[in-house]
Formats: sequence, structure tokens, C-alpha cells
Amino acid sequence: MKNKACWKSLGLVSLYTVGYLALQILVSTAAGAVIGILVAGEGTATLETLQQTVTQRLLQAQTYISLITNVLAIGILLGVSALGKKPFAQSLGLTSLSHTLAVRCVALGMALGTAISLLLGFLPERLLSDYAAQSEALLVGPLWVRVLSIVILAPLLEEMLFRGLIYDTLRKAMARPWAIVIGSLLFGLLHGHPVWIAYAALLGAVMCLVRDACDSLWASVAFHMAVNAMGSFLLPNAPWAYNLLVLALALGAGVWLWRDLGLGKKDRRG
Repeated sequence: MKNKACWKSLGLVSLYTVGYLALQILVSTAAGAVIGILVAGEGTATLETLQQTVTQRLLQAQTYISLITNVLAIGILLGVSALGKKPFAQSLGLTSLSHTLAVRCVALGMALGTAISLLLGFLPERLLSDYAAQSEALLVGPLWVRVLSIVILAPLLEEMLFRGLIYDTLRKAMARPWAIVIGSLLFGLLHGHPVWIAYAALLGAVMCLVRDACDSLWASVAFHMAVNAMGSFLLPNAPWAYNLLVLALALGAGVWLWRDLGLGKKDRRG
């Protein structure tokens, strides 16, 4: 019976993941088609020039594509959850979170976000430059659009999907460590680039622990938002922070907050 439950949960998780990927592909394809029509209307001389222009503009539109995808995915998740017996907030784990815990989760996210961003500087130049080039594609557009997409909507959607729907589905059918490992690896793999895969999987596991320790998905949402804000907006505008002292302070703060929250020990969900 346990095996049947595990296979059923893996099937559901696969369905959720494929659905999310299909939505991303659909939005990207639609954006490419619209951009292609607009570029063709400008009278581009050759097919090669047309393809190059469309590719370039599609890269420049990644922030908007991500924004649209996130809005649609959140709407679908809320719609599906609303069809269930439980209120959608409860079904996705969006239960109340005290201000004290919220502040601690944000602080932990800032500490680990800082540490990870600084540790990336030790990567080989080839790998780091490739990662930086892909990251910059997500930082094009007005500031408010980037903040809305990267700091607010992306963490909210990814937590609802991965630490909410997917993690809960796995956890009901298997031991907690396996649910964390599978869910986190899946979260990492969907980020594509090797660097993203590695640290997204690591942070995915931490966010599972944060969610369990605080018994609320809002805890991992707050943590995730803080990580994204540090890595994409705050640290890039603070070049003075890129030194070993700041790295040591960030790691120290992360360890202290980890112990304070009781991550890996507390599991208030039982």
C-alpha cells in the first residue's frame, strides 16, 4: 500500500511539474510569436536578421514573460485549490505566521542569500560568466516590474507549487527526508543552469525545513523573497559587501538563525 501511495504521489508531482513547464513554454511561444509579427512588420531585410532580432528581443522580454507566467500559474493554483474541500489558503499551507517568526525567516533569507551570492564569486570564471549572462536576462525592464516578478510573484508561486502542493503530496506518501530530497532536486532541476540547479536545490531543502519549523508556507515565502531581494537587487548595488568579512558575518548570522528557528529539529506539522 505504501508503494502504491509513493508511485501515486510521484505521478501527481510529475503532472504538476509538466503542467508548470507547459505553461512556461506556452507563454514563451506566444511571446515569441507576437515579437516575430512585430519585427516582421518593421521590414527586417533577411530571415537570418529576423531570427536574430526576435531572439534578442525575446531575451529582453524575459522579465515580462516570467511575470505573465507567474500570474497565470498563481491564478490556476488558486482556482484548483478553491475546488477542494478546504479553503485554498489552508490547502496550500498559507496559514497565519507570527510577526516574530516572519522577521526571523526574512533575516535568515538575507543571511543565506548574502552568503550564497558571495560564495558564487569563487566559481571558475567560465562558469561564473555564463551564469551571470543568463541572470542578467532576468534583470531587464523597469525596476517595479523586476521587483514584482523576482521578489514577490516568483517566490509566492514557487512556494505554493513546490513547498505547498508538491512537497505536501510527497510527504503524505513517503518519509519526510525523501520528500525533501525529491522536491528540492526537482526544484533545482527546473532552474536549468548548473549553478542555479545546485543552489536552488540546496535552498529548496532549507525552505522545506523553514516551512515545517514554522508550520506555515508564509515562512518559506518570506525566506524566499529575502533571498531573491539580496541576490538580485541589494548586493549588486553594494560592491563594498563583496569581501571575506561580510561573508563570515553572513555565515555566522545564518548559523545562529538556523539554531534559533530549530531547523532540522522542529516539525510543528507532526
